[in-house]
Amino acid sequence: MWQRKQTIYFFLSAALILLMPLSPLLEAGNAGNGGYAAQIKASLYEITLSHTGPLGPEDTQSLLPLAVLLYGTALMLAFLIFQYKNRPLQIRLSRSLTLVLTLVQFSYLILVYRATASMGDAALQFHYGWNLPIPAIAAVLTWMGHLGVKADEALVRAADRIR
Repeated sequence: MWQRKQTIYFFLSAALILLMPLSPLLEAGNAGNGGYAAQIKASLYEITLSHTGPLGPEDTQSLLPLAVLLYGTALMLAFLIFQYKNRPLQIRLSRSLTLVLTLVQFSYLILVYRATASMGDAALQFHYGWNLPIPAIAAVLTWMGHLGVKADEALVRAADRIR
């Protein structure tokens, strides 16, 4: 099971997803020009907008459904590793999980963009977390695992034809 390259790809993809909550996705803020300070902190679970000045105190947007979807994807990738005897299921699930990971990545990017755009003309200094591109990297690894499963299936079909 572990000697197959797609198993390594699926494992790395699941491990990367599980490492995502270790650091914030984005931190942005300014020093407070003329009594106005703004700060954005985006984690895996929520986006927090903090204002001091005319805009008000704080606003929080929950990202819990995306986090649950991401953890469900990691769980399904772990399940896929142990389904090495059922290659058609691996092919279908890996294709679906690649699509889900791509959608999660775009959702995080859109929500972070909307949060930063809602701050207006505040001169924010951005510090992106190392884990922001992880869903995209996991999608690429899952797709590479998908290609490995398809190659195995082609080899098995070719061997069956020879018999």
